[in-house]
Amino acid sequence: MSAIDSSEFSEYQIRSSLGKGAFGEVSMIRTRTSRFCAMKEFSKEKAYMAKNEFEIHSLVGSTHKHQNVCEIFAMTEENGLPRLFLEMAYCGDLSTRTYGDGMPVQYAQKYFRQLIAGLEHVHGLGVAHLDIKPLNLLIKTDGTLKISDFGLSVKFIDDEGEKLWVRPAGTPAYWCPEGMVHKYIDGEAADIWSAGICLVEMLIGDVPWEEPTEKELQYETWLMNDDMDWDIDDDVFDLLERILEVDTPERANIKEIKNDAWFQKDYSYLERKRTNKRKLVEVEVEEEDVQPAKRK
Repeated sequence: MSAIDSSEFSEYQIRSSLGKGAFGEVSMIRTRTSRFCAMKEFSKEKAYMAKNEFEIHSLVGSTHKHQNVCEIFAMTEENGLPRLFLEMAYCGDLSTRTYGDGMPVQYAQKYFRQLIAGLEHVHGLGVAHLDIKPLNLLIKTDGTLKISDFGLSVKFIDDEGEKLWVRPAGTPAYWCPEGMVHKYIDGEAADIWSAGICLVEMLIGDVPWEEPTEKELQYETWLMNDDMDWDIDDDVFDLLERILEVDTPERANIKEIKNDAWFQKDYSYLERKRTNKRKLVEVEVEEEDVQPAKRK
């Protein structure tokens, strides 16, 4: 079963390991047609997950492509172990950029806009990702964000077009609070909550809490509407209050997020300021270093 002709992937060279996880290992490979891509090899224990992941990922990342969803090329099997072949992202994942005091707000907005665009595409095809987190958001060399790793994803629309509740899954720090107490939840709303946690992490450099339960002091502070120790602008905080809304029906949906003032805010002036500052520094270096050389 393949999204394209799988014969291209019958022979390949492993160039480097990209990491290991609970499912198995990811490597960068070069195919016989000189295509570089990522190969996700499943362990024997997790092999049963491969078919579902391939089918769902193919729907959102091959049959219906989107610039903010990682493309999937094929699935093969070798020695009884399934392998998925995926688009390569040379700049790693978003977690490599969320550290310290967080990234500048204009970059957080840029990545968040792309994340929401990707989720809009995925949800529009009736799929809930259920494991949105920086580790699963890949970055291309041109700065394009790609949603990846659909291993826990499920369809939330049945054959009659009816919406289904889904089982919660994913990483506790990015879980929605209803996922901690209910067996079935709204998959779209769960992904939006996770996207909100990613936005907080981009802005402050860390997740706001380890899990959304009242035993977590920071989460309890959030529930009490007390001041959070986050150095972020009021306009983005207002959006986060609507995204990280505990009452699921009141949580902002994608349309509301896209219409938000901060989401639409133009930060291009910051880029121009940064560019002008860089040019000014270059001029100063020329005056200090080149002029003395003329006097010798």
